[in-house]
Amino acid sequence: GIGGGAIVIITAGDHSSPLTPAMIAKGGIVALNVVSRWQITGKDWVNDLASPRYGEPLMWTMNGGEVGATPIHPSRVICFRGARLPAGHAVSLEESFWGDSRLLRVYTEVTRSDDTQAWFSALVRKAKLLRFGIPDLDSRDQESLNKRIAVIAEGESSLNAVLYRSGAGPNDPGEQIDDYQINWTGIPAMMDAFDQRVAAVADIPFTRLMGRSPAGMNATGQDDMDNWNRAVVSGQKLETRPCLEALDPFLLRSAGVDASKVTWAFAPLSVPTEKEQTDTFKVLMEVVEKVQNTGAIP
Repeated sequence: GIGGGAIVIITAGDHSSPLTPAMIAKGGIVALNVVSRWQITGKDWVNDLASPRYGEPLMWTMNGGEVGATPIHPSRVICFRGARLPAGHAVSLEESFWGDSRLLRVYTEVTRSDDTQAWFSALVRKAKLLRFGIPDLDSRDQESLNKRIAVIAEGESSLNAVLYRSGAGPNDPGEQIDDYQINWTGIPAMMDAFDQRVAAVADIPFTRLMGRSPAGMNATGQDDMDNWNRAVVSGQKLETRPCLEALDPFLLRSAGVDASKVTWAFAPLSVPTEKEQTDTFKVLMEVVEKVQNTGAIP
């Protein structure tokens, strides 16, 4: 989310030497340390297009610390990379390797949405203010103005009313006190428009990001959730699972477990309704019946 990070596999011995699962004995992993991309730096980046390690470093280095820079072999580093950068960006191999930050991609739009909410909140406060029209305002001294405003404030707080001097004729209109009027029409839609922009840039449906539809949970709500679930599944399969499968052999060896007997799957993102379960079971039984009729199975 912030542009990438890594899990560093720590074992006894030299961290700069290659590591394979076969080298891990039971309890061989000392620690799994999570670091951000800013804590680790690649060295000797591979530029050979024919190399299977093109665009990767030959060695990682942990930055800072009391012991200084610590070299770590790439076989000990499981990288979780950010969003891929478009081709043609004039960036370093390291920037291209880690990719773009999803957080910074949405930061500008989130800031605009927050500013909009703050401005409209200020309108709510402004709507309760009164406006005072005082004749000959520029010719009055500050002391008389302060006394007049104090009288108005006292009357409003104690009598729940506003006291002012009425006019004595057409040439003396007196004071005028008005409520501040705001036209609220369209403001909720405008606030939703900024939030929808955030949802679009974040690639998260509005119904998921805000917990509601812009106009209530309409007919597109379930479709939005289905699209979001498909996006999450895609990220699990294409981004997260390859990293975890690279880490699993080391974990299983350290736990003393036979890797060939272990399987795993991501938890489901939604629970089917009773009707969906019934429909699935019905279709499955129809398929089994047709397969049995072919004689392909006993």
